[in-house]
Amino acid sequence: MFGKNNADDRGQMLLIAALILAITLVLLVTILNAVLFAGNLSSDSPSPEVEGVEEYQHVAHSDAGKSILSANYDHDTYSDRESAVEADVEMMGDAMFEQTTAARSQFVDLEYEGATQGTMVRQDETAEFISEGEENETVMTNPEDIRQFQIVADADDNDGLGTDEFRIIIDEGGDEWEVTVTQTPAGELEVETDDGSFTAEEIEYDITTGQINGEYNEMEFGPDSEDIEEVKFERDSGFVDLEDGNLVGEYVIVGKDPASATGAGSGTVKEGANSVVYSADITLNYDSPSLSYEETITVEPCATDAGSCPAVAHPAWPETEDGEGDGEGDFQVTITDYDDEVEETETVSFDIELDNTGEKGSQEVTLTIDGSDYNNEVVDSETIELESGENKEIELQWPTDEGDGSGGQGEEYTATVETENDYEEVDVVVEQQTGPGN
Repeated sequence: MFGKNNADDRGQMLLIAALILAITLVLLVTILNAVLFAGNLSSDSPSPEVEGVEEYQHVAHSDAGKSILSANYDHDTYSDRESAVEADVEMMGDAMFEQTTAARSQFVDLEYEGATQGTMVRQDETAEFISEGEENETVMTNPEDIRQFQIVADADDNDGLGTDEFRIIIDEGGDEWEVTVTQTPAGELEVETDDGSFTAEEIEYDITTGQINGEYNEMEFGPDSEDIEEVKFERDSGFVDLEDGNLVGEYVIVGKDPASATGAGSGTVKEGANSVVYSADITLNYDSPSLSYEETITVEPCATDAGSCPAVAHPAWPETEDGEGDGEGDFQVTITDYDDEVEETETVSFDIELDNTGEKGSQEVTLTIDGSDYNNEVVDSETIELESGENKEIELQWPTDEGDGSGGQGEEYTATVETENDYEEVDVVVEQQTGPGN
């Protein structure tokens, strides 16, 4: 009994040691992958696969950001807004998974992890920033952070401003950072901070990123977001009737809770307690024979790049006058089936799946043949319009000619299906026509 117990104990210890070794190896492989990936990112010439992962990161961040913006504007409650973002992320993940597993030795997926709540105050039509008869007005208090603060104003609407200063004040517990807006003698609007100034007849100023009319300048966001106690509008004191010195236009401010909003102003969407999705966490999983990578991305739309952030108005992504997409879609190509060997004069059919991982867009999909007498010749094409996240199956054809298989052992051609963003190549062999006399 004593000897048998020792043998059992040794067996259990060996099993435990093997499990520990296996877990250690998995951790080492994971850490090594992360180190290699980080090294590739910092390299001047990252590998094509790492560049591919970076592209998926960019698409995920961009599309999830647009989903957050749309959900906040399209739905009335925080619950509905977050549910819409979660559904969009799941749809994006499904599209990436289908796109990468259909014809590639890759696995790419997105997982929704959760959202952070925020508060939005928005004046979406031209109106005075400060309510009538008031000298100043508090817009938001105690935001943990601010990811979006934009103002839009036109000189033609601000004749009453004159040379008096309208101030946007961000109070950090007694230490104030401010933006002043005045009207020049020439009638233009001048925006000024401690870092610089900008003058124009129409102004779209993103205070958080420092962009004015789509261009970066030296007017960077000054406050330390963690110390913000109050955001308020103020006009010069001394007006008897308080009818002058008020900025007229539109604005939006999104703060991270525990922010609270007062709903100042007279716009149509100025509810004080307008709870919105401030940010969302999504996990990108990438797996291939040579690289495994996982990263959780925090998406805060408009926080770093206002160029893709619609100012104040509903984020309906631009469309052409005829209703077609603006060409900014990201059309990914997968050839799901094709005739890899035919006789000359037969038609080669290609079944193609298109996945739009970008914005709504319209693109031409082309079939190009290279080899023998063909020199990257487009033999078929079709213009396709896809909504964001939509996929569609199409068929393109190449009707071969007599003589295309004159190589004796069969002539090999390269067929390429291509969009503006992606392409896939396959080889097709055309055999010499058989029949009487051959």
